[in-house]
Amino acid sequence: MTDAEIRTQILAFSAHLRNTSESDATTPARRHGWLDPSGEPTPEGRKLVKALEEQDGTRSSFRGAY
Repeated sequence: MTDAEIRTQILAFSAHLRNTSESDATTPARRHGWLDPSGEPTPEGRKLVKALEEQDGTRSSFRGAY
């Protein structure tokens, strides 16, 4: 998976976490440490995407949201 694909998945997930004062999903993704200041995936961001992909047989509103 490319960094761009990982970033897309991180932003899709973090869009669910943003509050009304945040204009886009980058803010919560950076706040949680999933993206670095330049917008690249961090090791924590990669762990998040891996965990989301490994959900098998679980119910999740975030699965496939990207």
